[in-house]
Amino acid sequence: MRRILQAVGLVIIVVAAVVIYRTENLPSQQVPVVPIDPIDIDELVVAGHLSELIQFKTLSRQVKQDGDELPFLAVHEWLAVTYPKTFATLKHQPIGDLTLLFKWQGSDPDARPILWTGHMDVVPVEAGTEELWTHPPFSGKIADGHIWGRGAVDMKSTVIAMMEAIEHLAGSGYQPKRTLYLALTHDEEVGGLNGAAAVTAHLKQADVQMAWSLDEGGLIGVGGLINGIDEPVGLIAVGEKGWITLKITAKSGGGHSSVPIAGDLAIVNLSKALVRLDESQFPAKLNGAPREMMLSLAPALPYYQRVALANLWLFEPLVVAMLESSPVSAAMLRTTIAPTMVEGSPKENILPQRASAFVNFRVHPNDTMESVLAHVERAVADPKIEVSQSTQSFARDASPMASKESAGYKLIAKTIGDIYGSILVSPGMTVGGTDSKHYQAIADETYRFAPMTLPPSDARGFHGTNERVRVANMDDMVRFYIQLMKNADEDR
Repeated sequence: MRRILQAVGLVIIVVAAVVIYRTENLPSQQVPVVPIDPIDIDELVVAGHLSELIQFKTLSRQVKQDGDELPFLAVHEWLAVTYPKTFATLKHQPIGDLTLLFKWQGSDPDARPILWTGHMDVVPVEAGTEELWTHPPFSGKIADGHIWGRGAVDMKSTVIAMMEAIEHLAGSGYQPKRTLYLALTHDEEVGGLNGAAAVTAHLKQADVQMAWSLDEGGLIGVGGLINGIDEPVGLIAVGEKGWITLKITAKSGGGHSSVPIAGDLAIVNLSKALVRLDESQFPAKLNGAPREMMLSLAPALPYYQRVALANLWLFEPLVVAMLESSPVSAAMLRTTIAPTMVEGSPKENILPQRASAFVNFRVHPNDTMESVLAHVERAVADPKIEVSQSTQSFARDASPMASKESAGYKLIAKTIGDIYGSILVSPGMTVGGTDSKHYQAIADETYRFAPMTLPPSDARGFHGTNERVRVANMDDMVRFYIQLMKNADEDR
């Protein structure tokens, strides 16, 4: 027994020594920051332009309405008036009438082109919630240090920042060495099939292949984005989750509500199926981009968290459990299940013969659309329940993950440091969707980062009530794109 205890004690000492050594020698993955000359930008002028753009109701609806295209055409005219040097210097053309594609020809034919992307469309404001807004959702009101309105975050502020940066550079006589393409699309919020997909087809036909592209998806999070880190974190998303919506339908004999038949009620059976599905969550795994993110941020975490992340061979289950405690970080670890719409009886006294629920899944790279369907069928496990893919929306698997070792990633990370100083920068994964799902066909690497600082109080307005962005964001957002263009030219 004594020898056993001695052996156990020795193992504990060795394990403890390994854990401490790995923790103390956890390498920093941050890019060194070198100060750059300041770039003079008037944030109030930029904020005023964003305010004007918000006032155009460039809506993407699930079902189009007559006249929906008119605000987009008005935006085209407004952009040409507001950014005359950009329109005079860059080649530009409409794609599918409502999307705009710009090309700024570089002087070096051997330098690979790059693509910046943004979308002009916004989601509608939920009916009945307009009165909950502090300022009307399409007013573009500038108040309390913010620009208010639908699209302020997603993503008219970024569109304005890119246009302001190009106008600044063109106005100063700057001539890029590397060719820059800029795509401003009109239907990202409904899948991008007529915007980004059409741009991709156009460029593919022209045999254009980008070194890298930059879209929305990451940002500078502040105030507890990651438990244990209070300082700003610049997240460069190197990929995004997929998407599929399944329709789950229960059938019954129907009839009059005065004579319900136990066991033959479509809504009850559908509800039970949804509960079974909710209780059958996809497994959580810390791999791919989320794992890279945690390892990049680990040196900045409190010691006990560094111990766990430096020794995932021992503590990975504990780390996964910790991340699962937050809905945001949990979504990075698994395919998520979100029932979003239900259909039933057309009248309150009719027992429906069919009751359906639409369940949206954001597909993790660990899964595929086919494996999601199989998972749902196993979870529901009822021959009376039908599971089918919804025909009302697109579907796709998760995107490939771009490299954090590429020149494109390093350029974006360097530019974040140039403008925002010694903040933490990390790869990540977008849990939502972007137009990059289309652009990956014409870009070696697709990255997602919008250079805005977004505290939790402002993040809550994303696609919701009181969407707003800080005025103080706007000058640095413009500076970021100016410097990114210059850095891209230096790295050819």
